[in-house]
Amino acid sequence: MRTVRLPTVFFLLLTLPASPAFAKEPAAETRDDEMARTLFNTGRAYFERAKYDEAAEAFGEAYALSGRPQLLVNQARALEAAGRVEESIAVLETFLEVEQNDAAAREGVHGMLRRLRADAERRARERAEAEAAQAAQAEEGEKPVVDLAEAPEERRSVAKITGLGAIGLGAASGVVALATGLRSRNLHDSLERACPMDVCAPEMRGDVDRGHRLAVTSTVFTFVGVAAVASGVLVLVLTKDASDDPQSAKVELTPGPGAGAGLRVTF
Repeated sequence: MRTVRLPTVFFLLLTLPASPAFAKEPAAETRDDEMARTLFNTGRAYFERAKYDEAAEAFGEAYALSGRPQLLVNQARALEAAGRVEESIAVLETFLEVEQNDAAAREGVHGMLRRLRADAERRARERAEAEAAQAAQAEEGEKPVVDLAEAPEERRSVAKITGLGAIGLGAASGVVALATGLRSRNLHDSLERACPMDVCAPEMRGDVDRGHRLAVTSTVFTFVGVAAVASGVLVLVLTKDASDDPQSAKVELTPGPGAGAGLRVTF
């Protein structure tokens, strides 16, 4: 709960019963004055209990009955404490219109107005920034998901280049797989001739290990090539223009060198 210091004018009205605010003899008090006094005390009680909206309403009704401008300052203080800055400014402007004689009070109200107007401008600026941020987030969330088949020609061109690049990568991987597979096969044939009954001399252990590494490398590059070409073909199929010749792409695995496999693509 926010704590707000009671304004000086509030205590002035409260502690000086002989002041013009409520300085009438009991016999001369009108019914409106009695009701205004009751409303003033009610507003004071609400203010002390931090019920600022109710306090502002009570002070406003007291002013309507008594016509005493000081009550407008009390109402403005309560409105400010309630966070209703624009309404507080309007009430203080009314005070300046109806109170033309009390120079000290007018000077104090002018100071309050300068502070409140600066606060109102800050609040309006923060509110505008928050609304702009929310609008930007909402616009970002409403962006449609673009289907590659319905994308503009430029996006399809980029996608086609990507697909062809993937196929090129797959082809390069296939070349590496083929080369390492052939080397592995040649080395394997040499070892078969040099190692009867699969028993090799200790000095040939390095050739055996190298042959194993070449076979593994061939297999790895074979699968990389298959995956790259398959991805490229898929991208090309998805970005195929409606005016293109409607042929289907066919991908099939073929035996490859080493322990790997090859890839055959037909359009």
